[in-house]
Amino acid sequence: MTTSTIDAFIAAENTRRGNSQPYPPPYSAAPSPTESAVIGWQSAALTTGTATNPAGNGNAILLDGPHSQYAVQVDSLGHVAINDISTGNATSGQSIAVDGAAYILFNGGGSDVSSGLAPDSLFILSNQDSAVALLYQANFGRVPDLAGLEAWRHQYDAGLLTVDQIAQAFIASPEFQGRFGSNLTDAQFVDALYHNVLGRNADLAGETAWNQAVANWQAQGLTQQQARAKALIGFAGSPECQRDAAGWLVNTGRGGYADPGNPLPAQSVMNQAETSGYIDTSLMSVPATNTNIYSSDAVSARFGGVTKGMVISNNSGNVSLDAVMSNGTIVASAAVSNIAVSGSGNLIYGSPNAGGVNIAGGVGNTIALGAGATAIAGPVMWSFDDSGVLTPSSGKATIIGFNPSIDIYYSSIQTFTGQGTRGLVLLDASQGQAFNGTALTFGPAYASTQPLNMLKLGDVGGGSAVEVAAAVNKAYTLAGTPAEHLLIVGQVTQTSPMAAAGDTVLYDYFQLQPTSPTFANADLNHNHLVDANELTFEAKFVGLATSSITAHSFGG
Repeated sequence: MTTSTIDAFIAAENTRRGNSQPYPPPYSAAPSPTESAVIGWQSAALTTGTATNPAGNGNAILLDGPHSQYAVQVDSLGHVAINDISTGNATSGQSIAVDGAAYILFNGGGSDVSSGLAPDSLFILSNQDSAVALLYQANFGRVPDLAGLEAWRHQYDAGLLTVDQIAQAFIASPEFQGRFGSNLTDAQFVDALYHNVLGRNADLAGETAWNQAVANWQAQGLTQQQARAKALIGFAGSPECQRDAAGWLVNTGRGGYADPGNPLPAQSVMNQAETSGYIDTSLMSVPATNTNIYSSDAVSARFGGVTKGMVISNNSGNVSLDAVMSNGTIVASAAVSNIAVSGSGNLIYGSPNAGGVNIAGGVGNTIALGAGATAIAGPVMWSFDDSGVLTPSSGKATIIGFNPSIDIYYSSIQTFTGQGTRGLVLLDASQGQAFNGTALTFGPAYASTQPLNMLKLGDVGGGSAVEVAAAVNKAYTLAGTPAEHLLIVGQVTQTSPMAAAGDTVLYDYFQLQPTSPTFANADLNHNHLVDANELTFEAKFVGLATSSITAHSFGG
């Protein structure tokens, strides 16, 4: 990096800071406690600032080449390691380590440093400041200008402005008006958020929910601009917006950043995730074949996996992460495509490659599938009722992006009795057909190889157990035998608290004997009807048309 390039960058940035207030202190070429430093290819420990004295909060590493010339690593504490992986340059094969940097700017900061925009860059921010940076992606569809972001960060970190107030200011800006339009109704504003932030048309359920939320906020006393700012913040935090910002935003609260050629130590990533509740497996180094790497507090399970903490395993090239956590986020990757989690309220992002997700226990987990074919093993949860029968408990899983032609969902019945060992018979009652249990065969044992029967219903209203039970009784007559058990899927046509119109819901009808490996009579009320209390809600599939489901979709 030449001195002239650094000097030009400093001069342009300081001019911008001098033209508008309030901005943090200016840049300088030498690390200083009163200014933000700009360095080239060198290792350094840069002085960082505070909320009330922000000098050093904009420290920048300015590099000559494009991002592709370097392998970058940023850990959860903001420590930066950069390897020059190019050939034929003066710095080829060299590495630097820098503490305290807020930006890594490639290509000398951009072709026009006077614009204040550095499209080929990495912004290294805390989880708190990342919320401000994401507003740039949501509002303007671009990386932030450095001086502008520093100004908003300064006021936000010092407690002078809230994220809501910053979002209101963004909405009032000419750049926002030019991108979204002016004089919009609330409904048009919500539609514009879908188009500009998520890059797609609004789905009916989502659009209805956001329109209602904006109306409710105004009914509670917020101004229209305040209500719209809340909606904007919600969209800025969406997985789609975070995905679009992933090319430039490094959130240290989510583990940091690692280029493929410079991964972070697996144990460090897992240890940090146990504090933050967020683990991105693309950051991790993969263990050697047939070896495991455990988090510091992990307790290994008798038959593999863990009962506490996390472990990443490489079984003959098949890499998986096992975790015990709740209310966290796990991101699968191309290298780590298999996830097993025990806990509740987690969000799991599937791999772009073929892989699997195993919900070993817990309720309310959400799985957002990637492009790769994914096999999902549903949760197995049990409790004893007063009569001693082992009763399944609801998993209440949410599956997003399920592709019935390539993805497979193994229900809790299949998981418990041996997924992959049973075929599946699809009983299609969606067009008014009727079935009688006496004409079907049910394997009495847990580990039966007898094909599992799945009843495919049509309209089940809002998808509640009461509505599903009513639909089952129109299409199916119980055999009343102890071994009788079914999977049931139906199409939600009316948005309800549990599902939106267009979703598919999955219920289980079965009971188990606690003292022998056999099924129990699932007709607990002994009325020869399927009742709501005899059904176990296992999962909803967001936006999945029940008509598209085949036997293959559920392991047949």
